Amino acid sequence: MTSWYVAKSQSRKAKLLIESLSRWDVETYYPEIRKHGKSDGSFEPLFNTYVFCRFDPRAPEWQAIRWAPGLSYFLTEAGGLATMPDSLIEYLQQKTRRWNDGMVSKRFNPGDSVAIVDGPFSGFEAVFNGYLSSRDRCLVLLNSVSGIASVELSDLDIEAAKGSWRRRFGLEAG
Repeated sequence: MTSWYVAKSQSRKAKLLIESLSRWDVETYYPEIRKHGKSDGSFEPLFNTYVFCRFDPRAPEWQAIRWAPGLSYFLTEAGGLATMPDSLIEYLQQKTRRWNDGMVSKRFNPGDSVAIVDGPFSGFEAVFNGYLSSRDRCLVLLNSVSGIASVELSDLDIEAAKGSWRRRFGLEAG
């Protein structure tokens, strides 16, 4: 059965491992994010020596895969290979894509309506107030029951608002 597994590469050998695994048609995912404060397009690995690999360990290629150049070992649990759910890989792909896209340019301006899509305030809308010194952090004004609250969030946790939350919950006239 094909699943995602985690390979631990030898120090500074992740790219060699990915190249080696590709010879046996192993799908790999090595999340890289744009370096903070760099506009030259340079990236760094999210997990320095870990490569996500999708394959079937019962396939004949398994013997070659487990001895691939650049590989230290595969993560295990309960005596077998530790599997990663597809949803986790999809989540990492989405977050790294959003991080890398968001680092290219400022997505919001003060006064923009934003929807909070991740974290404890997910589902609420707010007004974008500005970016903080850490590029991936921003300040939003959240209209709550007790009034307007200033909340610090990751830029990755907000999107442009598509409609009023008050209207969505039937609290807005008209």
